[in-house]
Amino acid sequence: MDRCSSPLLSHRLKRRNYTTPTSYLELLTLYMTMLEEQSTIKEANIRKFKTGLDKLISTNEMVKQMEQELSKLAPVLEQSAKDVAELLIQIDREQAEATQVGGGFLLRSP
Repeated sequence: MDRCSSPLLSHRLKRRNYTTPTSYLELLTLYMTMLEEQSTIKEANIRKFKTGLDKLISTNEMVKQMEQELSKLAPVLEQSAKDVAELLIQIDREQAEATQVGGGFLLRSP
């Protein structure tokens, strides 16, 4: 404790306070233990943050690669969409023709 606060403490508690060498060594041991624990916690947090950062970086690289692949496949997808639209138009046409030929009756299977 501070030398100035020791008289105040002794006046308030109406007793003297002493720090023995043993209690001082215990205080130092406690401090070293707490410091070691906090250092271990800090190192674990640093490890977690580094792992998370590495995952973010690798994910970012994967997303860039996927975007490149998607841009390469975009023309193929557009052509497929056009083909599907044409096929739907053809199916609608054939279905309309089949309805006219069948006299407007739909055949039901038993």
